[in-house]
Amino acid sequence: MQKFENVEKSIGSEMKSIGEVMSIGRSFEEAFQKAIRMLDINAELIDNEIYNSNMSKEEALKKLKERREYWFLYISKAIKEGASDDEIYENTGIDKFYIKKIRNLISFYEEFKKKKLIDEDLLIELKRLGFSDNAISKALNIDIRKIRVEKNIMPKIKQIDTLAGEWPAITNYMYTTYKGMEDDVVFQKQRGILIIGSGVFRIGVSVEFDWGTVSLIDSLKNYYDVYLLNYNPETVSTDWDIAKQLFFDEISSEKILDIANKTGIKKVVLFSSGQIGNNLAKELEENGLIIYGTSAKSIDIAENREKFSIILDKLNIKQPPWISASNINEVLKFIDEFGFPVLIRPSYVLSGSSMKLAYNYEELLKYIKSATKISPKYPVVISKFLEDSIEAEIDGVSDGKGAIGILNEHVEEAGIHSGDSTMVIPHKKINDGIAKEIGKIGLMLSRELEIKGPFNLQFVIKDSNPYVIELNLRQSRSFPFSSKAINMNLIDLSIKAIENGLGLNAFELIRPKFFAVKSPQFSWAQLNNAYPSLGVEMKSTGESASFGLTFYDALIKSWLSVSPNKLPRHNKGILIYGNRNLNDLNEAGKILQGLDYNVYTIEGIESYGISLSIEKASEMILKKQIDLVITDGHLIEKDFNIRRHAVNTNIPLILNGKLGKEISYGIKEYKEGKITYLENSEYYKMQSDMDKILIY
Repeated sequence: MQKFENVEKSIGSEMKSIGEVMSIGRSFEEAFQKAIRMLDINAELIDNEIYNSNMSKEEALKKLKERREYWFLYISKAIKEGASDDEIYENTGIDKFYIKKIRNLISFYEEFKKKKLIDEDLLIELKRLGFSDNAISKALNIDIRKIRVEKNIMPKIKQIDTLAGEWPAITNYMYTTYKGMEDDVVFQKQRGILIIGSGVFRIGVSVEFDWGTVSLIDSLKNYYDVYLLNYNPETVSTDWDIAKQLFFDEISSEKILDIANKTGIKKVVLFSSGQIGNNLAKELEENGLIIYGTSAKSIDIAENREKFSIILDKLNIKQPPWISASNINEVLKFIDEFGFPVLIRPSYVLSGSSMKLAYNYEELLKYIKSATKISPKYPVVISKFLEDSIEAEIDGVSDGKGAIGILNEHVEEAGIHSGDSTMVIPHKKINDGIAKEIGKIGLMLSRELEIKGPFNLQFVIKDSNPYVIELNLRQSRSFPFSSKAINMNLIDLSIKAIENGLGLNAFELIRPKFFAVKSPQFSWAQLNNAYPSLGVEMKSTGESASFGLTFYDALIKSWLSVSPNKLPRHNKGILIYGNRNLNDLNEAGKILQGLDYNVYTIEGIESYGISLSIEKASEMILKKQIDLVITDGHLIEKDFNIRRHAVNTNIPLILNGKLGKEISYGIKEYKEGKITYLENSEYYKMQSDMDKILIY
């Protein structure tokens, strides 16, 4: 929830989460500590940022009473600071059974830390209680895995009993535990490969990565015995009969190496696991595993903002001016030369986490502090933000020699995270000359980094020049969308590229004859008091997509597929205002007025329409006299109530002027009866006419 400005963070009867984990162990302690690590919040029960902070007992209890998310972090802190079971129970209502269990874990860990030494029995007990190698190593400042391997202290692999003990259960549904005497399964150490799943659904990682995992399983079955590690109970990939063996367990280098040790697996697949896999690539390769597809070295270059920027300079590929933030004086010198706004970008993150646009020195210093906290091991890169530019990206597949790709264009201008943007295939504003230049850049980077498998390459286009801003050496969240737009599974193609090659010595840009548009799904109504706004950090929680014979045909159907969007009624008004993209807002107003809608705007932040006070506009929204709100810009001091009233009353809210203009044209085409209703197969019949542009 830290992504959402002004959001009310307490947990109550209204659901706010967008995903969940399921951990399995042979004791509460083991399963509980696993589950915390599975959340991918970079924290454990103990020795986390809150646990080691200066927070007092009273402050921790206050957070618990407020029902803050991740309550267990505050319970551990409260216990550390001397809170009693009764005090915690009074502030949380959590059964004392669980409070005592958590207290025992903290007491055991604190006593162990004081000893500063470890024997075999103590190590086994720590592992049975669910403590990770990282936590134990941190306490003792030693490499605990090395000791575990030397002493052969390894978890046992157990089958999950799907028949509740009534009959012998024979399943391929596994978990690891230290509370066992023997393995339930003896593995044939042959041609196995381990796919790493994407873990818990969260902003940036949702069903699209599960689609990639299932596609991987189906494709790799032709070459390997396929094993899978994942832990999300919501996903198809964690159905126990989907792979040869499913390990329902946490995703960490510790667990992957343990499973590899047990099964004899040497190859792991990371490119459909979102950011969690790429973050592990280097460590896994250093420990003797083979990263299937693109090497860990190349992944590290792409993920490390500084290293990647150096590669772009080496290849004479345009990128926005940048600097690696090694000290504040260099940053200030950069600002003096290039000015604001600037983009602060940490390395090894997903969904734009802690990526911020700074427009002044106060914002700059605050955001640098946040970025170094989220990715402390890697340098933060600060780059000049190119305003009023077009954003586009390639979803592609390479074998290191040639590549095949699809160009996604964003409807909104650059500065809106790709997960929150409206995407269109094929490109609409970008001309073919720029598209070919983008293809050339994709080919150069594919060869330089020896990319084998999927990649996502992001650009901004300013004054007809494409500038590279990011390269992800994995599937992106738009891979299913791109695959469906061209009727070609890009994960299947990735396996073909890795195993057999593409047979290309060029970049093949695929452009369908029909249009496909993806629209983001937001959950503003569920996030009490959050200010609805768009920026470089992702906030959407889902998406929809539609096909059409024209751009507007696909756009309006895609937009209408997202809740709570609907066509405005003729007896209702439309409110349009803002302080950015004013020409687009004005054009939207004129189009909608031409369709006989009553168009209003807000005085002081007006665009096109009859001017209203903020109070009057708010009143009309609450009375359901407004059926659509189109706005642009960050105006929290002026229009907070307008935006909140809109989402709280399920009135469609468009937060970008360029999108508002295009939706207005889409409404016009809908009213004129120009919308098509075809099955996907009917669109795919045009496949024979699909453009395949070879770029050398």
